[in-house]
Amino acid sequence: MVRIGNNEYNDFIEYIDEFYGYDGIYADQLNGGFSIDELEAGVEEYLNSITASQWGGGDSIDREKVREILDDGYSWL
Repeated sequence: MVRIGNNEYNDFIEYIDEFYGYDGIYADQLNGGFSIDELEAGVEEYLNSITASQWGGGDSIDREKVREILDDGYSWL
């Protein structure tokens, strides 16, 4: 499990939201986007599934791993 600071967590949620949230870049491809609650749940699941050495600091690889979780757990497509 990876623990990150509140600022880093909030920045990562905002970053994820830009891509997968309701007004995100990929919202049309993702059921119109995901809610903040869904994004936070996906991020929490991701952080709980990795070690500190796997955390990229909220980079694009981290973002894509969260997208996989969101697609599997919250997408109806």
